[in-house]
Amino acid sequence: MAGETVVKEGLTEEEEKLWREMLTSTESYQSLLKGVLSGRLPTVEVGERVRKRVLRFLQEIPAIIGVDMKPYGPFKPEDVASVPDQNAKVFVKQGLAVEVEVKV
Repeated sequence: MAGETVVKEGLTEEEEKLWREMLTSTESYQSLLKGVLSGRLPTVEVGERVRKRVLRFLQEIPAIIGVDMKPYGPFKPEDVASVPDQNAKVFVKQGLAVEVEVKV
């Protein structure tokens, strides 16, 4: 029910995967909504350079639309990809991926 706390220990592997996906979507939506309610319109300027991070994915992730409004994924465990910084932070924070150090 709405407002209740989810106890991850009681979830099956499939339920936990679904919960993580829903959490990612919910956090993105809340961020967008806060911006709109504070008077900021969600826009991405043409040609705007979006900082990216290279990640190694630990779990299967469905395709997403990044903060730059471009499609990314789907990703499988051990896939390595460059994604927008803001999206990368969410994946790492939720334990879905780890950052890969890139040496130039």
